[in-house]
Amino acid sequence: MPEQEIRRHPYYQDFLGRTNLKGWVAVRVGVDDQVWSLTFHRTTQQDEFSAAELRNFEELSRQLASTAQIASALAFARGQAALSTFEISGKAALLLNRGGEVILANAAADRLFDEHVNISKKRLFCSDRQATDRFENGLKRLLWSADQAGVPPIALPRPGKSAVAAYLMRSFQLADTPLSTYHAIAVLVDPDARLTPDIGTLRAMLDLTPAEARLAVALQSGNDVSEASVQLHISPETARKHLRSIFAKTGTRRQADLVALISNLLPDV
Repeated sequence: MPEQEIRRHPYYQDFLGRTNLKGWVAVRVGVDDQVWSLTFHRTTQQDEFSAAELRNFEELSRQLASTAQIASALAFARGQAALSTFEISGKAALLLNRGGEVILANAAADRLFDEHVNISKKRLFCSDRQATDRFENGLKRLLWSADQAGVPPIALPRPGKSAVAAYLMRSFQLADTPLSTYHAIAVLVDPDARLTPDIGTLRAMLDLTPAEARLAVALQSGNDVSEASVQLHISPETARKHLRSIFAKTGTRRQADLVALISNLLPDV
């Protein structure tokens, strides 16, 4: 800018002029929409930046862009790994940026969403407006407090169902670079959901046959033996025979004990 235009500019009047500064250069550091700038200033006693210096700054920006690309890619990979870990345990999880926008959700979260709790315009939405406001306020406290790693769980009501519990956590590992896309994790817990290990896990850990493992999954989901037999298209007598075999293999005597045993096979993340 010409010097007279610089002097009329609010940035000069409110900052540069008051601190004995004049010209400045901003070196772009970033990738995509994650952009930061590294600024170099001249005092009023110094000359303007030369053409050679400006070329050096341009080269510095290109070099820093490569570093930023690597940092952003590593942070993205960490975020995907974190979501995969929650997915293994059947827990719904979201990754959010520093603006509170949902950037990525795992499959468990997609299965939980309905007309009352879902994502709208990149933000977690609840049909209860006050619950949405509580979530947004909790997220702000989490993101803009230097020493806060989490906030108390937030209830997201669903008419006719149990409220979803939203646990907000800031991941210092994901946000250890300002170029990270992710700065918080929201874990959503559905009290009505009955999580069950997959059939392969039940066969490997409890030595069940495929038919026995399928019955165990049906029982873990909340069905009784009669309901499970209908679901699996087997007779009640066959279901009871499988159940006796499951009890013998697992050392349990009641369906409640079996359900508790199966629940303990789920990883706790």
